Amino acid sequence: MGIVTPSEDQNAVDMGGLASLSGRDYDSGVAHQPYNGPLNPNPEPGAAPEIDTGYPQGSFAHKLAQSLSATANHPAAPTLLKQPGGFAKMILGASLDALQGNLGDAAAATAPVAPGAGWLSGVLRTEAAGAQRQAAEKQQQFQNNIEQQKAADEHQRNQALIAHENIATRHDQYLVSKLGAEQQEESVKTGKLNMQPFVTGLAPAQIIKEGVTSDDVQALIAQNHLDPTQQHAFPTGLAPVEGKFDESGRQIMRPTYTIIGDVPNVTVDKTNAAFISQFTHHDFKEGQVLPGAQYGYLVQQAASAQTAIASINQARQKNDLEKLSGDLKAQELMMLPDWNEALSKSRNDPFLALRYLQTDSAMAKKYPNAATNVMGLYGGPKEWETMRKDRADEARKLQEDRDKEADKHAAALQDLNVAMTDEMKQRIGALPADKRAVLESAPKSVQAALLSAAFGPGDLDFDRVFPTRLTKGAPGISAQNAISIIKQVNPNWDEQQYKLTSKAYKDVTSGASGRDIGMYNNVLAHAEEASDVMMEGYRKAPKLWNIAVNKLEQEFGGEQASRIKSALLPVKEEYALLMSSGYKPGEEEMKAYNTLINDAATPGQINAALKVMAAVGAVRLNNINQQYKRVAGKNIPGILTRDSMGAAKRLGLDELTMARLNSLNVGDTLFHNENYKPPTAEEVQAQEQQKQATIDAARAARQAAAPAGATAHSTSADGKTTIYLVNGQWVTAQGQKVQ
Repeated sequence: MGIVTPSEDQNAVDMGGLASLSGRDYDSGVAHQPYNGPLNPNPEPGAAPEIDTGYPQGSFAHKLAQSLSATANHPAAPTLLKQPGGFAKMILGASLDALQGNLGDAAAATAPVAPGAGWLSGVLRTEAAGAQRQAAEKQQQFQNNIEQQKAADEHQRNQALIAHENIATRHDQYLVSKLGAEQQEESVKTGKLNMQPFVTGLAPAQIIKEGVTSDDVQALIAQNHLDPTQQHAFPTGLAPVEGKFDESGRQIMRPTYTIIGDVPNVTVDKTNAAFISQFTHHDFKEGQVLPGAQYGYLVQQAASAQTAIASINQARQKNDLEKLSGDLKAQELMMLPDWNEALSKSRNDPFLALRYLQTDSAMAKKYPNAATNVMGLYGGPKEWETMRKDRADEARKLQEDRDKEADKHAAALQDLNVAMTDEMKQRIGALPADKRAVLESAPKSVQAALLSAAFGPGDLDFDRVFPTRLTKGAPGISAQNAISIIKQVNPNWDEQQYKLTSKAYKDVTSGASGRDIGMYNNVLAHAEEASDVMMEGYRKAPKLWNIAVNKLEQEFGGEQASRIKSALLPVKEEYALLMSSGYKPGEEEMKAYNTLINDAATPGQINAALKVMAAVGAVRLNNINQQYKRVAGKNIPGILTRDSMGAAKRLGLDELTMARLNSLNVGDTLFHNENYKPPTAEEVQAQEQQKQATIDAARAARQAAAPAGATAHSTSADGKTTIYLVNGQWVTAQGQKVQ
């Protein structure tokens, strides 16, 4: 062998396959060189000795052999070989030393070395350069982690700002709703202005939703369609609250919002800069650039302060104090957004709001002088106490009013007189089981009233029977509970529509229209009675039909003439009452009336006149019904009684008049039978017999109850009292005059 082995010299290095790479066992076509003895492991410093490698000077093989040969003499060689991968590193180092070139960290190995250092210095430099690179990478990673943490912290801070902004918006809008329509409109104007920097510029924010209510927002959040920590909500519109009106009858409105995304930066315009500066303790300039989250937070703080000042000014005006000026102290301005929240949580009651600031630990710590600061905003301690006294007086009066309302409500329930009729019971029984259970869950005293409100014509005084507030212990249920039950029983029911229907019902069933309805039903009944009397005379003596009434006595005797005159008198008086109360009949109706009161008219002429009057009355009744139907969408139940309808049929009215009457609702109760059908001939005969018996009994009762000298009877305008004609004056059975 051409190289010493460990067994031959313990100082030799086991180079393994390295010998073949040096050329000594490599078939290169060059004769092997004799062994010249072991290498000195500790050479003196100085130039590396030049050895004869057997290869041409300057060749790669010669350089590689030189490098490999120097390995055994380097002090670091034994240590390097013991390291993991040390042998490979030595091979690599020798090769690099021969090539005088490298990449990456190995570039350090090509730097000039001290004489005699050899290729191993390059290896060590490579190691050092790698360590430096790793240290640099670690430092860069550390810096990257710091930057990432900074970005994460900034993101969380922005989320917190936006969340705080949206919570403050909710408090602010609740307080705005307590201050009236004017402040609501001002809030919308402010919301639109504050949103502008977000949606204008080179990179505007995304508009996510427009015109949504707070209920819509909550639903979108629940569905994960909106994130209140990443999107801004600005009040930009107003929408009516269905069926809600204030004391003056004005529609109650609620805010609608525009939801937008966040942007990295916004440029504050002149208007917004002035707004923020006015209502916060900050000073902003036009053109100033702010992060989107910070800007949103600041404009909401300013808006909250603006609303708080509006609330304070309302209270100051009640105390005859001037409005707050815009020149407030920094401490006062800083407190206003929190005062807005306190007022919102206290339903705009400043005394409860101050208690909140003093009892909430965070607020008490933040505002140790809250009482002094708040009293100052409201004019000072003296004015504060005056306001407290006024509030106490208002509270007492409000309680008194509520007590009176409770008493009124209790009386209303007693006087309601919405009896649970058989038809009502049938209607309840016909309800689906779930709806019937809901209705029957209410107190029995109000079930009939609830059914009347749910399906009735609007005759129920809803606010009287179901008050907004119900004093504890008072009978009945509140309006809110009543509405909830009614809507479950009748999903198509609408509170506002019911109030319109109720007004229409009141209009047509009271006053002139109500009088006309009652009178027309009376006229039909009396006209039929008069016609029956004349027809009875006709059947006995047909020629009677064409003899003037004033000649009947001499032709047929006083009894027949008296019966006809007495039967006609109530009809005449009904019309007399109508015209005395302002009713103006048309030409045809007036002609018929003149015939009616003309003693020279014959029974035949009078009977024809009665039909004309009935026909004209049917037109009037139909017009009243249409007035109501245009609002309610349905006929007035029971506008025509069953008896009146039967009388109309027996009068033999013309087809057009009967068509008008048949288009109306006929019924004697609130819930008339919608499936009502005209009776058969047999039923009519039985009804006639029953009716005659009833009439005879009623006539006997009237005669027995009639005051002395009574010549006729009728029914009062409200349809509840029998009245009598005595010496040209209508009186009650007790002799009291009827106005």
